[in-house]
Amino acid sequence: MDVIEFEQRRFQFFFVHAIELLSQLIWIIIPAILFNLGSDSNSDFGVGLIIILTIAVFVIQVVYHHLSKTPMTRIKIDSVGLEINAQDRIQKLEWEHFSHYKIGRFFPYNVVLSQLIGAKVRFNYFAFSASQRRVIFERIEEMFQRKLKQ
Repeated sequence: MDVIEFEQRRFQFFFVHAIELLSQLIWIIIPAILFNLGSDSNSDFGVGLIIILTIAVFVIQVVYHHLSKTPMTRIKIDSVGLEINAQDRIQKLEWEHFSHYKIGRFFPYNVVLSQLIGAKVRFNYFAFSASQRRVIFERIEEMFQRKLKQ
């Protein structure tokens, strides 16, 4: 089996973090909108929304500055297993302990690879480009099918 290695592209890196930030901001914006529905004044809502968006822009700037210094996500797949290095945190999965994988149904989509011993390896679905994901999932599915035949 060939060794496959991918490093996240800079665009994918910022895209993933923007998606994660957006999913967190939704939890701020939705209550603000719902709170406004019970309010008599639309001007209060406008001021509140401007404050929330200003904070969001500030947070994005701080996160962007921090992320520009953060290492990219890397994945390595070989005959022994899979290794993901995300922000200098290494997660390993050996094929002999691999039980199944799933892609989360809710935003932001996470890929979870489960091991027989209960440990899980996680990474964001959008961490890699579409062509890289296709190769990664083909290899994972191939290893999963091999495991089923044993």
